[in-house]
Order: sequence, then structure tokens, then C-alpha cells
Amino acid sequence: MVKRLKTKAWLTMLVCLLTGPGFVSSALAVDVDGLQLPDTYTFDGHTYALNGAGTRYYSLFKIRVYSAGLYLRERTHDAAAILSSTETRIVHLEMRVDSKREDNQKAWTHYLRANCEAPCVLNSNSLDQFMQIQTNLHTGDTETYVFDAKGLSILRNDKPVQTIADPQFARTVLSSWIGRVPSTESLKVQLLGSK
Repeated sequence: MVKRLKTKAWLTMLVCLLTGPGFVSSALAVDVDGLQLPDTYTFDGHTYALNGAGTRYYSLFKIRVYSAGLYLRERTHDAAAILSSTETRIVHLEMRVDSKREDNQKAWTHYLRANCEAPCVLNSNSLDQFMQIQTNLHTGDTETYVFDAKGLSILRNDKPVQTIADPQFARTVLSSWIGRVPSTESLKVQLLGSK
């Protein structure tokens, strides 16, 4: 076993020398319905491991809307622990189809309200900020949601878009993927690494 690990490490080093760092990134990608997502995500100097990944399907025609990965410092299947954590948690997604701003706003409004049960109250300022940044999305666009103890930061195509300093609102956004009323149950299970 040790010999095998040493051989694997030696081969990885050789590949790095011969092909450069870009190869390692693609070699360590995870296939999600034909889309490659990285098995780690680096943000603000820290690296996060892929907890789980899946695709959001829509309608009986099984339209692929986006594929997403949930990245954590330590993997877990416990949704409640992830939601209550003050550690950084990241959802990174890539669009598989074009999506209109109005449709995005409508979907977010539904899932945010569904996941905000008393004593949760959606802060109107936070909700307005979040809705204002919704836009038309196109196939290949990426969105990254970074959750921490202070709230939520959003990047679109790797460029910062908005920071919302509201931990309760951030938790509700994350709940839209892994909470009581997720966008789809199958994607929740996949993001939690349970399948």
C-alpha cells in the first residue's frame, strides 16, 4: 500500500513538471453530468474540499439548469451542522442553460420564503440587495456563494458582485440548497455527499 502511494505521488510530481499546474487542476476535477467541477476550491488563501456535487433539473423534461458543488473545510453529511456552522462554506455553480432575471428572482423569492420559518424573518434590505443583483444568466456563467459568520459574498464569473452582512439571510440562502425546502431533494442529497 505504501509503495503504491509513493508511486502515485511520484507520478503526480512528474506530471506537474511535464505539464504545469493547470493539468493538476483538470486531473482533480469531478465529472457532474458531463461538466467538470474542481474537487477543491480556493478562496481567500484557504482551500476547501468538495463535499458533494450534483445537477439542478427542472420540469418533467429534466432540463439541466445548473451543476453545483458544496465546498467545506471538513466533509460532512449533516445539513444542520453545515447550516449552523460559522466556518466558511462555498456553493459554486455553473449554468447549463440560459436563465432570465425575472425567473431567477421568482425562484429565489419562493425558496427564501419557504426556508424562513419563525423565528426567522427575512430582512427587507438584505432581500432587496440580493434581488437587485439578479441578472440574465447564460450557459457557462458561474456563480459562487461564500457563506461565513458575517454573512454572504457572491461572485459571478469569479468577479465580486455583492456582500450582504446578514448571517440569518445567508443561512436562508444556503437552506435553498440543503435546508428544509431545497430547490430539489436529489440535489440536496448530492451536495451533502450522501449519494
